Amino acid sequence: MKDRFLESLEQEKSELAHKIQELENTLIYTPGIHLEIKNNKGRYPQFYKCSHIQTDDGETRKVREYIKQKDQELARMLAQGEYDRQLIEDMKKRCDIIQPVIDYYRDNPKFSVYNSLGEVRKSLVESEYEDDEVFINKWYDRYSQRNPANDSFYEKHPITKPYYTERGEKVRSKSEKIIADKLFKEGIPYVYEPTVVVGEKVLHPDFATLNIVQRKTYIYEHFGMMDNPEYAALCVNKIAVYDKNGFVYGNNLLYSFETQNDGLDIKMIERMLKRFLID
Repeated sequence: MKDRFLESLEQEKSELAHKIQELENTLIYTPGIHLEIKNNKGRYPQFYKCSHIQTDDGETRKVREYIKQKDQELARMLAQGEYDRQLIEDMKKRCDIIQPVIDYYRDNPKFSVYNSLGEVRKSLVESEYEDDEVFINKWYDRYSQRNPANDSFYEKHPITKPYYTERGEKVRSKSEKIIADKLFKEGIPYVYEPTVVVGEKVLHPDFATLNIVQRKTYIYEHFGMMDNPEYAALCVNKIAVYDKNGFVYGNNLLYSFETQNDGLDIKMIERMLKRFLID
């Protein structure tokens, strides 16, 4: 997956190349001629068209020609041409500087040092620069591990009428199946009903999800019976528990709602996934 910094560099180089082409297409070439500006005793500037000529004795002599007020367009043309040439030169230097950085980042991803370690050494080292595959596998291990709290949860709340996701797991509702399948289709790592410690409470949110680019975990709750007053009250209380313990929507918490009359808004789900879990 492309690094955002690398993408920004490539975008910058592309925009610079496009601008260089635009400037070169409109550049007014005045070879051997440049503009000189002098102050007339500080009262107003005077413009001169300057060039260099070769004398009979082989020396180079500068020739200055005063630009009259009625010919001020010539001064503007010379000034614009000189500025555009300088700007083109500067942009080309920027491109020349950016390209080696792009090449280095493309050929040496940030996890290349970690990948160069042997497997035994990797097991001894903690690093934020593990490659995506290693990081995702460890993330799955962390959120998928079995523990007594998880087992007791399923004993109290068994899945009696399962829906099966494309990944082959059992979920409790059709909406959860749709959400899980969307996550799976988009390549977003997720764990269904993980055990998560939130403050002093052990909760089992519908999903733990991972933004791979940011390597950031989002808890995702889908509240599916919001027209049921008792259920809605529990949901409000649950959101309050999350908020009290630093779980804020859009930061590390996502949620969606539905009622019998207003079903799952799939387009909204897609927008949410794109905004927080893909980009």
